[in-house]
Amino acid sequence: MVDVRRVRLAHQRAGADPRAGVTLFLAGDAAFRVVLRIGTPRYRAAAAVTALAAWPVSVAADGAAGIALLTAVTAAALAAEGRAERAAGHATVEA
Repeated sequence: MVDVRRVRLAHQRAGADPRAGVTLFLAGDAAFRVVLRIGTPRYRAAAAVTALAAWPVSVAADGAAGIALLTAVTAAALAAEGRAERAAGHATVEA
């Protein structure tokens, strides 16, 4: 059986914090879009700020709830960005 406390402690020692990873990814992606002048960075920048604001909630809840919250924040930002791109008439990649 896996001892969850030991795994959590190992992740904390290694600095593996998904909240930081998601926040930094979204902020970095927004900065990347500004530098290359592609798309609009506002939705991803807003998602980065929202992910940062969600840290206290994810700390108070268990790990799974924190991951679910960050997933919802990221998905909502991407969905809003997709709707805005389609409304503006920009081409999007369809799978």
